[in-house]
Amino acid sequence: MIGAIRVKGLDKTLARLNGKMKSIRFKNKKGLIQAGLLVQRGAQMNCPVDLGNLKASGFTVWGPSSPIKVFGFKGKGAGKMGTEHARVTMQEKMSLPAGDINPVVEVGFSAFYALYVHEKKAKHIVGDWKFLERSLNENQGQILGIVSGSVKI
Repeated sequence: MIGAIRVKGLDKTLARLNGKMKSIRFKNKKGLIQAGLLVQRGAQMNCPVDLGNLKASGFTVWGPSSPIKVFGFKGKGAGKMGTEHARVTMQEKMSLPAGDINPVVEVGFSAFYALYVHEKKAKHIVGDWKFLERSLNENQGQILGIVSGSVKI
């Protein structure tokens, strides 16, 4: 007859492990948000500027609880751009999963012409095309450092 093996304290070990896993998910989301904001800042620094509306339309969202910030748009159609910014950011944040289990962070620009300027080799005195892609590429090391550093136990 084979004897049973009993392990004492396993429930406490599993409870501690589950607690650490929850902590890692929260820290991972925090790191992703920090990395997203870094990418947004870099893209805003690189984007072409005329009145500053494209720059002001930048956003980072991470789910339904993300705050919406509307900055001062300028010139003709400023009110419409502010309304569109609020609509786009609300739509994007509501499309992302809630909670910390599978965190997602989205960085973008709400200006209706953002994609055109990003992709069309626009020549400007300040800024350049591919401003979002450039920020991602230039900040790869920092992004990885932020996210991996955020999950240390």
